[in-house]
Amino acid sequence: MNFQQLLETQTCTSIFKDNVMLANEITDNVVQHFVRAIETNGRHVQYIKFLQTVVKAENQYIRKTQDMVMAEVGISFYVCIGAEFSLS
Repeated sequence: MNFQQLLETQTCTSIFKDNVMLANEITDNVVQHFVRAIETNGRHVQYIKFLQTVVKAENQYIRKTQDMVMAEVGISFYVCIGAEFSLS
């Protein structure tokens, strides 16, 4: 992960932190971006913190966002597993 990506991720985390209204409006594209960043760059703390931030704000779990994150992580998992089996 380069320094620019680190700053962008930290900025996004700060924007969404404890903002229930904004976290409820997050799009699939934003979630996909951060899940793909984990796939591409590895499981860096900044990416995980962002995903944690958007699923819980102001001590409230945001079901819609949780579902989006879980769906995207699930898709990513199955794509990785499928690629692993096709290489065997």
